[in-house]
Amino acid sequence: MPQGTVKIRMPGNIKEKTLKDIKVNILGTEYSVSEIPQSKSNGYLSDADGYCDSSIHTIVIDDMSDHEGQPGQKKDLKNYKNKVFRHEIVHAFLEESGIQGECPWNTEEMVDWVALQLPKIVEACKEVGVM
Repeated sequence: MPQGTVKIRMPGNIKEKTLKDIKVNILGTEYSVSEIPQSKSNGYLSDADGYCDSSIHTIVIDDMSDHEGQPGQKKDLKNYKNKVFRHEIVHAFLEESGIQGECPWNTEEMVDWVALQLPKIVEACKEVGVM
């Protein structure tokens, strides 16, 4: 698979797309996804691997190219990048739901938990025929 390409489940099948090409519908609002190296993010990714800017309906993900092969970095950057993408999608859903800053359980830890467990939750629901 070419660098910068991830498998993302699209309606009805699985397609390979670069995150740079993705538009995602979040509760009726189209978000664009940008994938850029941390070194070219003008500091926006200096303390995070991604962010969601609901004011312009954009999700930005570190493409991880600056981290590949670096000591102390995760070995499976593709899998980690997908988790970051899910994390930012959860933020977008919270924002579009109108509860981004209003819920006491809306913490980075809870958003991380949802992003980490979401594939397992979807798989369990499919397994019992409720998806």
